[in-house]
Order: sequence, then structure tokens, then C-alpha cells
Amino acid sequence: MSKSGKKPARNLTLQIAENILANTPGAITAHAIIRRATEKGILARDVDEARAERELERLADGSDAKILIEVEGDLKLYRFAHPEQALVGKERDLDGPLIDWLSHRGIHATAIQAPGNPGGRGKKNENKYKFPDIVAYRNLTGVSAALKNLANRTGAGELELYSYEVKKKLTVSSYRDTIFECVGNSSWAHRKYIVTNYLEPELFENKREDFERHQVGLIHLEVGRVGEGLSFTPRTRELYTPPRGQLDLHAMHEYFETMKWKAFREWVDRIS
Repeated sequence: MSKSGKKPARNLTLQIAENILANTPGAITAHAIIRRATEKGILARDVDEARAERELERLADGSDAKILIEVEGDLKLYRFAHPEQALVGKERDLDGPLIDWLSHRGIHATAIQAPGNPGGRGKKNENKYKFPDIVAYRNLTGVSAALKNLANRTGAGELELYSYEVKKKLTVSSYRDTIFECVGNSSWAHRKYIVTNYLEPELFENKREDFERHQVGLIHLEVGRVGEGLSFTPRTRELYTPPRGQLDLHAMHEYFETMKWKAFREWVDRIS
């Protein structure tokens, strides 16, 4: 690294950083971004690397940036964000698009908050494995006799309950923990899903067996800007439909009596 103290002088622009990241799979360090930019000749070799790293972090904080910052251990890593992904500021931004997408599939969904945390997902880590983000149901009453007979033969009955764990992104490094989180807070439901706006491409291709083993479904929820809000895009898709599980009444009893989860009890009262 040069000791000249030369400022990047806008050579390390947002466009340069995004170009490097867009052509690099996975997440890399700021040092690697700067090294690749100098190797390509689009960043001066005598640049002050420490200052360039600070500039990169500042740029990544911009509202229009297509750069995600994530921390793994002592490392701060940078990853390219697709345009739709950059729109999502927090997980709750995905509630509306997910509920809208589910309604198009005949599933009635409700965003539900954890106890003791109005407007939020629950205190960090404290409720991680206890409470899902979205609950839903599908009523099979009114379908044709043939379809109802098929549903009964497959054990579906006339009412199916669903549970969804929502994440802004799902990566190879985070998916196992998210599966356990989903299993922990969704054992009561007939069907349980992880929903993510950003899905690392190689994840589903190479790790499908892990989802199947735990009977956890996966929904890739892509969003776009509509006015002041977000909506699901036609690319949104369910990558894997899990086999139906049995409704765990013991787990539901825990929500009702032990945890006294008021929002959940009110939801069950509405659909009963």
C-alpha cells in the first residue's frame, strides 16, 4: 500500500465498486475489491488503501447503493445487491409483498408480532426460535367434491395452517441457522416456509436436501417499487413445496397457555 497518502479522488467510485462486486460471486473484503480494481487499471496503484476502504464503506451506506455489507467473525465483507434487493431496508418491508403474493394463491396471511415488542420482530435472539413472522391459513371449504375428497385422502382436511420465517437474504453461511429457526417457531403448522428476497444462487442447487430433511419450504420473494411501497414481482416463485406435516396441537397449546401469545390467540379465534 502506498504511503503517499493520496486520496482516491473519486477514483474508487460507487460505479467501480459495484462493477467489481457484480462480477464477483459471493462476498469479498474491501482489500480484495481495491486489489481487483487496481489490477483492472481502473484504480491507481498508489491509492491510499485505508482511505479507499473508508470511502467504500461510506458509499455502501448510500440509499441508492447496490452494495450489501455483512460481518463474518472479524471480517467486514461486501456483496453486490441486485436492484430489487437494494429496495429492501428491513425484513418487515417484505411483509406486504408476501401477504399479497400468498393471497393470489388462495392463502390468507397475517403479519404477527412477537410478545412484548410492539411493531417489531421480537427482541434480537431472545425470541429467535419461538415466534414466526407471518401466519396464514387456507380454507378448502367450497372446493369441488373431487378435490375435497383428494384433500381428505392426503390428510389435508378443510383447513391448513401455514407459518413463514422472513429474511432479507439467505446465504450458504446463514441458511442452516435459519432452517433451525423456522423449525423451532413453526412446528405447530401444517406447512412451514423460509421466505427471502435475496437467495444465493448456489444455495438451493446444492443444499436442497437440507430443506427436504427438515420439511421446510423455500420461497424466493422478489420485489419491485410501486409508488411509495413494494410489491412482489412476476419472478417470485416457490422453489420447493414441502410435504404436509401434522398440526402440532401441543405447540399451539404452548403459545396459548405457557407463552400467552395474545396476537396468536386472537388470530386463531378469527379463523376458528
